[in-house]
Amino acid sequence: MVSKHTIMRLFGEAANASRLTSLVERRYGGAGTIFMLHSIVSDDDYLPKENIHTSAGFLEAMIRHYQRTGTPIVSLSEAMQRMATGSDRRFVSFIFDDSSRDNLTLALPLFKKHNVTYSIFISNAFLDRTYPEYWWGQLRHLVTDQALIETEMFAKPLPAATQREKIATYLTLQKAMDSGRMAEAERNALFDRYHMPITEALD
Repeated sequence: MVSKHTIMRLFGEAANASRLTSLVERRYGGAGTIFMLHSIVSDDDYLPKENIHTSAGFLEAMIRHYQRTGTPIVSLSEAMQRMATGSDRRFVSFIFDDSSRDNLTLALPLFKKHNVTYSIFISNAFLDRTYPEYWWGQLRHLVTDQALIETEMFAKPLPAATQREKIATYLTLQKAMDSGRMAEAERNALFDRYHMPITEALD
């Protein structure tokens, strides 16, 4: 089964190859582009990327693209100023939500390397470990750490010894949790069984 992310990637590649994106940008590009990102993952992170994940390689490719095309990469405050004054020169601005540790360890070195700016919106609930629900983070750590995962929902233990098994098990559990088929109580019991509390995942 082809994932929605694969379909979106293939559609994007086809649009770029046909120059459709250039035509659309010239007509509907607006004043500029603001990229709202969340978590940056290393290029060797083999688990499926959710909507909140961007690979470090893709982020650097975006930065290089806009530098190559001469599009200014500006701070959010400058972006707001440009829009307020009606500047006709398009811009790009990168912002990060939730203040993940990888914004410091992976994103910052890239922005320093290319001498461009970005903005971070700090989430106190993440920093003081009071965020009420972070099961997707707990799940990534769980699958990464364990070689075999037992749940009440599935009759047989889910293997997670190899990368291929970890990906398959991650997708199986992610779909069960995201759809609500695995109840919150069962989900929490699973994380408790393998000593993966939300506070540790947030750390």
